[in-house]
Amino acid sequence: DTKPLSLGGGGGFQRAKKGSSYEDLVSNADPAYNRLTFTAYWNEPVLEGKEKTRCRIVYIVYIVEDGTITVMEKKVQNSGMPQGCFLKKHRVPNPNRRDGFYELQDLQPGKDVIFYGRKFHISCCDAKARQYCQRKGVECAPDEQVPEDTFEASRTRSQETKLQNTPMKEDTFE
Repeated sequence: DTKPLSLGGGGGFQRAKKGSSYEDLVSNADPAYNRLTFTAYWNEPVLEGKEKTRCRIVYIVYIVEDGTITVMEKKVQNSGMPQGCFLKKHRVPNPNRRDGFYELQDLQPGKDVIFYGRKFHISCCDAKARQYCQRKGVECAPDEQVPEDTFEASRTRSQETKLQNTPMKEDTFE
């Protein structure tokens, strides 16, 4: 079974429904869990097309209780790319620590993390994560701007232009 795990309402783990997303994971989670969310991105090389790279935005969810991490990518309709659960919930080995895993102090705005060979740049965190870090004495850098995905921006502009240039049929009532 290859469906990602999600936090169940009763505190245990359940299989996520097919097509589940980051929003589903967060909304179905038990409020007793301390989830801290960080926004990150990675640049994917593009072999065909006008652009050389695509900026892929992901959400890194860190569970305070057990130090596990889930990485989810927001789904973009008709993008033609696989999206959704990028990394299932588990403790992620840190290549910079001998026999160690990623911890909260590693997941800070402005820092790069490498999950299984893929480099992510963390750009910001939610207010809950920032408050938790301050309470625990973990230095939390200011948020950074997430770079614009030029492909997605041009696609959105193209769709808006098509809508503006499409003549509307007038309804006639007799």
